[in-house]
Amino acid sequence: MYTKSLTSLYPYFKIFYEKNESGYTKVIPKCISELLTPQALAYWICDDGMYVKRGGITLCTDSYTESDVLFLKSVLETKFNFHCSIHYKKSRQPGSTIIYYRIYIFGKSLAHLRSLVEQYMHSSMMYKLSY
Repeated sequence: MYTKSLTSLYPYFKIFYEKNESGYTKVIPKCISELLTPQALAYWICDDGMYVKRGGITLCTDSYTESDVLFLKSVLETKFNFHCSIHYKKSRQPGSTIIYYRIYIFGKSLAHLRSLVEQYMHSSMMYKLSY
């Protein structure tokens, strides 16, 4: 099995990955505020969003550095006026001390979030918005 790639998506690869000595690393680009539209946010939630029973949504940003996640959190707060926090998760691998950073959008922002993204989400994903 292999992953298919499309040359038309290469410009996005160049935006979201930086080359380093060990290959490529995922990064949050400085222009993320321009790229993060309500439609893009909806797709992100469908892919990496989790509804939290206490009434919010967690965006899994495990592959990014703490500084990238903090930057992304500030974009969500500024651009969409969400109330967010960072949740720190330890790796579930035995003996590992890797920490992952995730963005939590508080329940008090859920109605506003729904109004922005629900028109772009497939009905099978609406449970992520507590429907």
